[in-house]
Amino acid sequence: MLPEIYKIQVTDYIEELWSVWRSLGIYSEGVVLPMAPEEAIIGLCILGRYDQRLFDEALSLIIQYSRFISKNRLLSLVKKIDEDSKIVFHIVAAFLEKMSNDTRFTALFKHFNKLNEKSFFRSLQNRVFFTGKKEDHLFLQFGFKRNIFTKSDKLRNLKFVSDNNQWVKAKLVFGNTVRADTVMELICNKKCTAPTIAFNTGYTQKSIWNVLTDFESAGLVTGKKHFNRIIYCLSNAGEKQFSQFRIKKKPPDISRWIKSGYYLSAFIKLPQNASDLLIRSEEKRIDKVISDLRIVKEDL
Repeated sequence: MLPEIYKIQVTDYIEELWSVWRSLGIYSEGVVLPMAPEEAIIGLCILGRYDQRLFDEALSLIIQYSRFISKNRLLSLVKKIDEDSKIVFHIVAAFLEKMSNDTRFTALFKHFNKLNEKSFFRSLQNRVFFTGKKEDHLFLQFGFKRNIFTKSDKLRNLKFVSDNNQWVKAKLVFGNTVRADTVMELICNKKCTAPTIAFNTGYTQKSIWNVLTDFESAGLVTGKKHFNRIIYCLSNAGEKQFSQFRIKKKPPDISRWIKSGYYLSAFIKLPQNASDLLIRSEEKRIDKVISDLRIVKEDL
């Protein structure tokens, strides 16, 4: 059972997720919101089961442009999501191995315990999804029924993606490296510490320090000591040097998606006639789980 307020929330978040994936190359008219591809993948793992077209188009893009996915950043985010969403990530990783020969994430699901077979896609209106005459074999390996996945041939080219997603553009310039992620963190957050950047990107603090030290030596960033921390921001020269990566609008807050995943995972298992008391009790339990998570690091 999914309470009405959460159905509205899922609908809003899915529309937001569409906007993000448009920046990464989905053919669709509407608002375009650039975001780090790793965060977009996390959003898909949490919400993609509620929109089959979005899931299939986005999975096609992940397969097409897997070389722009940072293993460090993605795995650091996967640790923060609910168990149901992690299963979806396992499926994404399996398709990367099968269709893109990208084996960076496959070790995570080699010992995965198969679930009892059930429909992969979910409906906010409790309707039954048509699974097709043949089930997708890879999804069945993870205990899910759905029609056979076919990679979309209607994806935007890399020029469009580069023009509309600054994270991908940074990776085209600097490579899929700690340097690219550090630049985007400095641009998005204005003021950063090395531990914060390391937490958000999944790289070690030492690797972040090395990049920031190089940037400071080159006059691209300034570092000011504040108590026991050094706060970095782009210098005027850095603002000019990295102006091509500047974003017009801040990306969606991924912590909201991650939190919603825990609620959805719990409420979907409740009986249809669940009482208000049971729902409130479950909300309090999930609130406690979420409060113990370190979803975002804000130390400034």
